[in-house]
Amino acid sequence: SGSFAQSDLEPDVNYSRAYVTLDGYNLFTVRGNSSVSALDRAKVISERIELIATNHSLSPESIIVKPNPTDYDEILLNDVVILRVFDSDASKEGISRGTFSFGARGRIIKAIYTYRYERSYDALIKNILYSTGAIVACFILLFIIRFIMKKINLLIENRLKAKFETLESKSYQLIRSNQILVTIFGFIKSIKFFAMLIVIFLTSQYILGLFPWTRFISVSLIQIFIKPFGDFGLALLNFIPSLTFLIVIFFITKYALKLLILLFLGLKQGSITITGFDPDWSIPTYKIIRIMIIAFAVIVA
Repeated sequence: SGSFAQSDLEPDVNYSRAYVTLDGYNLFTVRGNSSVSALDRAKVISERIELIATNHSLSPESIIVKPNPTDYDEILLNDVVILRVFDSDASKEGISRGTFSFGARGRIIKAIYTYRYERSYDALIKNILYSTGAIVACFILLFIIRFIMKKINLLIENRLKAKFETLESKSYQLIRSNQILVTIFGFIKSIKFFAMLIVIFLTSQYILGLFPWTRFISVSLIQIFIKPFGDFGLALLNFIPSLTFLIVIFFITKYALKLLILLFLGLKQGSITITGFDPDWSIPTYKIIRIMIIAFAVIVA
């Protein structure tokens, strides 16, 4: 066909490369040219290899390399071209065209044997057993994570709650024990959720990767989950200095307002006195200063 003919035209070293694949495994890269993209050329070659792999009457060992001193090498099976290897295909690897050709032949043969074995009865039974073991291990790990997090919650509840309440009374309620506990329990719950999510994701990715019919889903799962987490991690890393500054401003403002309300409550109740300051002015003055502090914090942030 036209696409087969175009895929055998000499590629250009200035064009991008794409992987020739079989069953989700990358074999080697080829380049494109002005007539056909690297992706289209790689796709055609991949389809040729898969046709050979599905035909058990064809022996992979019959695949040969036919060198051509001038233009290209041909990788053939029974005089049918699988691909033509040009100097530009091998140049990026820093090897000769001949070395690339024989390396590609070896990878094609190995990939075909793997393709056939993974669809054999023995391989399917083995992978079903591996999948069952992975599912059992997944449930055990989920149970262990749940058990450990429950124990941590009980430990905090029994040993730290009283200490936080003592700290709250000593700080004149500037520090709220229930707020600290809610924050800690929320943090532990988040760790539990992400730990369980990671276990489920890794188990699913492993099981789907065992079978050739679902391996592409396994690869897609990695792209769906890993890339967003990576992007989020980089964004968070870049935002940490600004985030740290905002957290500092928040806590300074929060505790400044707590100290302020204690001061003005003391003035109102008469436990604190300032010459010339009427106790009835306490709450209105506090509200005005509170607005000013919050406005200042917002401007600084």
